Amino acid sequence: MITVVLSSGRKNSNSSGMANRLAAAAVKAGGAIERYDLAKMDFKGCTGCGSCRSTTDSCVIRDDLSPLLASLKRCDAVVLASPNYYGYVSGTFKAFLDRWYSLRDAERKLRLPAGRPLAFLMSQGHPDPEGYQNTLNSMSTIFSAYGFETKTIIGAGLQGPGEFTERQELLSELDAFGEELSATLRKSK
Repeated sequence: MITVVLSSGRKNSNSSGMANRLAAAAVKAGGAIERYDLAKMDFKGCTGCGSCRSTTDSCVIRDDLSPLLASLKRCDAVVLASPNYYGYVSGTFKAFLDRWYSLRDAERKLRLPAGRPLAFLMSQGHPDPEGYQNTLNSMSTIFSAYGFETKTIIGAGLQGPGEFTERQELLSELDAFGEELSATLRKSK
C-alpha cells in the first residue's frame, strides 16, 4: 500500500495534481493507495511535550493526523507533495513533518521500517528546478534520517492552477515513477 499525502490548500493545485497523477499510474499498475489531504484535515503541529518518547509509542495528540501517522508505519511506500512557498514547503506540510518526532523512540530508534521508497513532489513558480537546493537538501536529509529511499520530482515554473498538465515531460516522469513504484512493491512481496 502507498500512502499519498497532499499539502496544498489551492484548488487544482499543481503539487496535488502531480501526486494524484503518480498515484493513478501506481494504481493502474496494480498498486493500492491511501490518500490524505492535509488541507482538509483538522490537526496541529508538535507541541514538544515529549510524551511520544517517554510514556507512549506514538503521538499523544489525537486528531485527524493520527491515522496518517499510523499509515506511515505500515505502508510499503510514501508519496509526499507540497507547493514551494517562499523557498520552503507549505506551512501545513511543515506542521505534519514536525509530528514525525513521534516516529522515533527515547533512544532515537526508528519506529518505521527502513528502506522503503518515498517520492517527494514539489511544485514551484521558480523556473529553475534547482532554484531551491537548500530546501531539497533539507527534505532529503529528513527523509533519509527516517529510513526512506527518496526520489524527488520538481514541477518548476508552474504558476497557475493545473499547469502541470501542460508539461508532457513531467507527466511522463510521474507516470513512469508510479508504475516503477508498483512494480517494485510487487517484487518485494
